[in-house]
Amino acid sequence: MNKVIFAIGVVGLASLAMACSSGTEDPPPFDALPASLAGKLEAATGVKWHVTADTGGVKALVPDAPVRFAAGTPQEQARVFLEQYGKDLNAGPGEAKLADSKLEGDGVEYLRIAQTLPGTDIPIFDTSTTMSFDAEGRVEAILPSFRPDAARVSTTASVSAAAAREIAKTEWLKTCETAPKEVLTSEPVLGGVVQGSGLRLAYRVRAAGAESDCMSAEYDIDAATGAVLMTHDSQGAQDVAGGARFARGLDPNDKKTLTVTGALGVNVMSSSGQPAVTCSGFGTLGIAVTSASPGNWDDGKGAAVDGYFHTMEALRFFREGLGLNGLDGVGLGVRVVVHDNSAGNSYGMNACFKQNRNHFAAAVRLLGAPVVLPEIHIGDGGGDWLPLSAGYDVLAHELGHGVIAYSSQLVYAGESGALNESFADVMGVSAKEWSRLPGHPKGFTIGEKMMWSGKGGLRDMDNPPIYGDPDHMSKIRRCAPGEVPEAKKNDFCFVHSSSGIGNKAFSMMVKGGSHYGYGIPKATTWEASRKIWLRAMTHVPARATYLQAAEAQVAEARRFGQDAFYATACAWIAVGVLPVERIVNAKAVCQEILEFGKSKPAVGCSGIERGYSCHESASFSAYRCINGAIAGSINCKDVGKRCRPYSPTDARATVDGAGELVCD
Repeated sequence: MNKVIFAIGVVGLASLAMACSSGTEDPPPFDALPASLAGKLEAATGVKWHVTADTGGVKALVPDAPVRFAAGTPQEQARVFLEQYGKDLNAGPGEAKLADSKLEGDGVEYLRIAQTLPGTDIPIFDTSTTMSFDAEGRVEAILPSFRPDAARVSTTASVSAAAAREIAKTEWLKTCETAPKEVLTSEPVLGGVVQGSGLRLAYRVRAAGAESDCMSAEYDIDAATGAVLMTHDSQGAQDVAGGARFARGLDPNDKKTLTVTGALGVNVMSSSGQPAVTCSGFGTLGIAVTSASPGNWDDGKGAAVDGYFHTMEALRFFREGLGLNGLDGVGLGVRVVVHDNSAGNSYGMNACFKQNRNHFAAAVRLLGAPVVLPEIHIGDGGGDWLPLSAGYDVLAHELGHGVIAYSSQLVYAGESGALNESFADVMGVSAKEWSRLPGHPKGFTIGEKMMWSGKGGLRDMDNPPIYGDPDHMSKIRRCAPGEVPEAKKNDFCFVHSSSGIGNKAFSMMVKGGSHYGYGIPKATTWEASRKIWLRAMTHVPARATYLQAAEAQVAEARRFGQDAFYATACAWIAVGVLPVERIVNAKAVCQEILEFGKSKPAVGCSGIERGYSCHESASFSAYRCINGAIAGSINCKDVGKRCRPYSPTDARATVDGAGELVCD
């Protein structure tokens, strides 16, 4: 396996901790909790609150206007809030601890609150509650994620940390094709892990090989039995290319000239027709790498040129288009590894983000600072597929996973995994729109430039059903109760497919249009939309639901004006995530739209007491009508077909004996 590696970036991290306590009042019954808690909050603050809950507890608390809980800093207000309302949110006495705080340049501050097992400092992994405060120090939104079953978890381990290390080593060796010089592990950390619908006490430990090309992996090992409960692939995300195209070798205009020079790790890459950008490199200092014809460079593949160029352009987009300095906001870059055709990278048919941490391997030092860079691994494709480095949006997508890995750390499974994927797709199309690279037109298709045939793509954010992905919460794909998220068996509980819901919401924000009976009164800008997604998605809980993501984005959208607020809120209503009652005036504002951005009442079911009506814009869909009002929708079994109306002047539709929409 021939691999070419480039290194880019520097790292810095910070954290703080503060203990909080919760109240002792018993919470009301679940079905009465949202209204009861909203009443308490309104009485205490004088502002109306929206409290949303599901069977797992409260998911969002949002005031109609920013408000203070008490005098003092956000940290002090968080302590007061948890003392008074922690019991309502499943946070028992002493379980909530401030994990970190981040102050943005505009004065907005975000707090992340962790949960520990009662009476201990043992953390519950991948759970957190987030609070956002405006520049005046007032609460804007609270997204709780406390576990209700923490008190039922044993805090005594039967398996030793040393034994957990050996189990992790044994498991990791099963995944590596060639025996490494040595298997290294991180220090096992004891904590509560989500297992099915409950919690288990487990060790979390990462394993990797010294001087090995095999990817590291993280394991949750049951502290009572030694069983491996969960394996977290180190890449944080796995993207299987399913049809794309790229014109390299066919497009004579696709030529890049790269010059890499510099000292002290600060290199300059220049490309014909593109502004110069800077990066930090290790191992290639002072060495020039040039190519005027990528098709004849790097073993005839051009993957290294494409990978370097597209990664640097994506990092420039993060820096200049989003105001984000590196993956972690303080300069962290990435190593680009091309020609990874290992089994761990689907034998070249994949691109993935690999998050390296300072757990093992000798730290590379630059100016006295320890640096262990994450990596993007890129396969060479095969057959009709070009090397995946050919797709600029694919590289920006993978870097988007990196941004999440160093911020909210969205768990790569289920809804939070779908949000992780959706955010990465948003970064991919936003990078294309901002950079406007030749041969990469802006649009909502991911991976359209990676096949010799010139046909296909990975996903269409504007029309997810084209690729069999849902575009409404009613269609979300989930694992069966108790089913373990796995890469090959269920795609970590369908993270790529279910990302279609968030993708559709984003496309509506910037494009407008109507969907499932609701529309966007006026689309917002690409700049506002991508910044709303960036700020919200990097500060949601690690196991965030679509509802929590929508609430976080609506809160962020207020900073961008009324158009951005309604575009965001109506988009999430249209995809079935936010209830229309959640937003004031949404029934009047989030309607089907006319020309020039004017709104009108939905007419799809007008005059139909009970039946179906073909959708005006989504040709594969029909409204379900009850008493002349839209009561839901139904899609063609084959989304490539069109709903069949009664006649050119009668939009009524029919369903067959099997309950399927009749389509042509």
